[in-house]
Amino acid sequence: MLRIANLAGEELARIPLDELTDVKSLKQLLQRTHGFPPRFRQQLLLNEKILDDAFKLETPVELQLVLLTFSSTSQPQTHELTAASTVASASEVESMLQARHDPNLADPLGMTPLAAASHGGHVETARLLLEAEADINVSSNGVTPLMFACRRGYNEVVQLLLEARADTNFASERGVALSLACGRGNLAAARLLLQAGANKNAMNGGATALMIASAWGETEVVSLLLETRADPNLVGPVDGTTALISATRHGSADVVFLLLKAGADTDIQTKAGKTALMEAIEASDSVMIELLRESR
Repeated sequence: MLRIANLAGEELARIPLDELTDVKSLKQLLQRTHGFPPRFRQQLLLNEKILDDAFKLETPVELQLVLLTFSSTSQPQTHELTAASTVASASEVESMLQARHDPNLADPLGMTPLAAASHGGHVETARLLLEAEADINVSSNGVTPLMFACRRGYNEVVQLLLEARADTNFASERGVALSLACGRGNLAAARLLLQAGANKNAMNGGATALMIASAWGETEVVSLLLETRADPNLVGPVDGTTALISATRHGSADVVFLLLKAGADTDIQTKAGKTALMEAIEASDSVMIELLRESR
């Protein structure tokens, strides 16, 4: 049994040795089950000697725990942590976090280390930063780490962030995660977001995810959204467009078929007074015209 105490000798925890391998595992357990800060802000001492994370814990001893704060860093140092996160240098990021660099400080362009790791699809770097309690929902110029990963198709990072409870519905003028995934045809990310509770009918920038996927002809994504009961008849506030009108306007016959099958209303008009059929006639799209007329 390991006894953990503060410098005054007050007991903080008792940990069975069979739950541990080394100091790193002890610090992680103290964070996970006892509510202590991340391991980068913990210092464990044995006989007044600071123990490295790799130090093996094989015999019952008493350790002293000292809690540290992230250090104040200069602007160049802040930039270095974001730069290391950008190029997937997990070992360098580990070293900087061990030196207590703050994982939540943004570089001069507003990019945080976690946003940089997500933008680059660097899973292990992102995992380290999350362990250091990087703010998962802070936005860099209106884009959260989850939005970056969805937009760029890094689904391992998407899953990691969702497991860490990233906000699926954070919205800004740059979009919302589900719309970004659907617009890129990222079926796997869209499924993960929906399973995590993303609002399938959220209107952002005048369009829903279904409208965006319909406009881009993303048949599989449209099918997924309809399976989860996305509303095909929501009307965009800017010009009165629906998913059906968007699909018709962009010549996506397969998407039009799916929307009609799901009950899309063919009589809804845009603010310019046009229905989906009128859009098809104007484009001289015979396939689309036939689909829409048969559904009436």
